[in-house]
Amino acid sequence: MLYFVLEISDDFASSNIDRMFRWRMYFLVISGVAIFVGMVGMSFFLFRRIVLPVEGISRWAGELDKDNLDAPVDFTYRELNELAFLFRDTLRRQMAGIEREQTFLRNASHELRTPVAVLQNSLELLERLGADDDSRFKTSMGRMNNAVTNMRNLITTLLWVSREQSDQLESNHVEIERLVSSIIEENAYLLKGKGNRVQQDLASVSLDAPETPLRIVLNNIIRNAFQYTFSGVIHIRLTESEFSVVNDTHAENGGRAHKGHGVGLMLISQLVDKLGWDLFIEEQEKLFSVRLSLK
Repeated sequence: MLYFVLEISDDFASSNIDRMFRWRMYFLVISGVAIFVGMVGMSFFLFRRIVLPVEGISRWAGELDKDNLDAPVDFTYRELNELAFLFRDTLRRQMAGIEREQTFLRNASHELRTPVAVLQNSLELLERLGADDDSRFKTSMGRMNNAVTNMRNLITTLLWVSREQSDQLESNHVEIERLVSSIIEENAYLLKGKGNRVQQDLASVSLDAPETPLRIVLNNIIRNAFQYTFSGVIHIRLTESEFSVVNDTHAENGGRAHKGHGVGLMLISQLVDKLGWDLFIEEQEKLFSVRLSLK
């Protein structure tokens, strides 16, 4: 019987174990790096396939207007294309509604100008004939003149709101203090017989602005405060940066201030938006304020 005896030294065994351990560590590190690179590549692929089309439809929606409304859309996925079609159809209906509204405002305003002009001319003729001097007709004449003035201001506001181009208005040097004072005087008749008081705090302010729309906005703000406030203080303030009107909203004012002060503020809000100005309407516990930024 023949026996083979192999003697392995401790140093040889230790070196083999170290070598095997290092190779396994290298394998684990290389495998981990490969997996990480694969995950990064997959994430990048998914980003391009999913996120970029979503960002594309977001940019497309932000740049969409009437000039490129009918441009073809292709956002890779059928669901995104359907969403784009839905958004475009909704915008198209909104734009059609706005166009109908502007057309109605223009037509209605022009149609109303003729009877208002006839009434104005008739009142001027009656004044020349002395009807305004007769105590029997003086009150009625004043009311008719005020009504015609109100209607003319409303028509002018409607026409400016319906203007298609408001960004090409010519600016003039306007003395705001003098303009506000004249508007207060013109609308003072609305305060007759009421228990309210006007407190003016007007700084000497001038700026370059389109005078006609600025006058329309200021007139409507002051007029609405005078018309719908029946008691308390109306505070009119003018600074270098802001024009504001603050009035009481007590119960004796009929709650009208809580409903936006009629059609006037609704119209000037649209006009201010078209002109790129800033109008702030705030309602507090007992106060209603309208502020127009002059910056």
